[in-house]
Amino acid sequence: MTVINPSQAGAPAEATVNLPGTNIPIPVGSGIETLQPITPPFRSNAPAWYTPPAADGTQSVWSKMGCAVPQPGRYLQTSNIPLWEITRLAGMQLFEVLWGSDNRKFDNYQGIRDDLYKIHQLLVIGRGRLAAKTAMPNTSPLVPTKAKPSYRMFIVYPVPFYGALGCVNQWLNDCASYIMLMISEAMQSPDNERAYFITKDTHDILYGYISYLIVDMAVKFFGEDPVKAAAPDYVISDALWATFNPLKFSVPAENTSSRPPIGWTPTDLDLEPIRGIPIENVIPFLQPWPDSQLKYSSGGIWAGSAGAGNTIQQAAQPQGAGGVPAGLYTRSGPPNAV
Repeated sequence: MTVINPSQAGAPAEATVNLPGTNIPIPVGSGIETLQPITPPFRSNAPAWYTPPAADGTQSVWSKMGCAVPQPGRYLQTSNIPLWEITRLAGMQLFEVLWGSDNRKFDNYQGIRDDLYKIHQLLVIGRGRLAAKTAMPNTSPLVPTKAKPSYRMFIVYPVPFYGALGCVNQWLNDCASYIMLMISEAMQSPDNERAYFITKDTHDILYGYISYLIVDMAVKFFGEDPVKAAAPDYVISDALWATFNPLKFSVPAENTSSRPPIGWTPTDLDLEPIRGIPIENVIPFLQPWPDSQLKYSSGGIWAGSAGAGNTIQQAAQPQGAGGVPAGLYTRSGPPNAV
């Protein structure tokens, strides 16, 4: 029997049902009590192009700057607190590096030291947190019986990545790609159904990305021995940072590199709307790069939608301002299958 809970006078009525065999009302809501699977938006885990519309329906500045986010898998949320924190930490730090640096706009290594240091800190701190939350097969991890934590929606941080206004510095672009791929691995880990620990298998997958980037940075910019840099406790020493000179270990190409259009330099207030977005809010505006026409992603979050799991191009439409098809972003759901 459905009843109305009059707990607050004047408040919207809350639908409830009686607990079977009792007169105790319990709410009927849409809270996340289990992992809710979706059909993965794409058939590739390459970072997805984030293409939300501007207020007037034209292509937004985030789309023009080639912003990208990690690809989710079948789940948009997790009950695994360590994995949620790792994905948030990695995304947030990458956001700070790429939006806060002019080095991403020019393919040279002069002035990149501060960016490298921030990324090095992310890798070293992330490595430590990953190890601290990993339960070896011969240990007894914390496994809740009744007091399981609430499910958390993954948070993503769009970063300038694709195209001439994205990240044209090749090393920074590769580094950003690996970090976003690592986040995708975490989002798609079977450990998302666990609560407080990470298994050795998931640790090894995520650690592989961290170790690869530490070794690559140490060898390419500091001339370190790759075997030494691959040690699980290796850090780039303060002495190496103090004597940083990339010209000793890198091939200079500055004289033949043409600086791309500088474009728009955002302020902190400009970035506030995208400084951490629930993954469910970006999926409708994701598509592969490059594409000549903006598309919708049919990510499976619309129940019963036709063509879920595909990226479907809309039929030709009249062009609006900026060459963007008029009315492209006015739908409330996914496009029809073609």
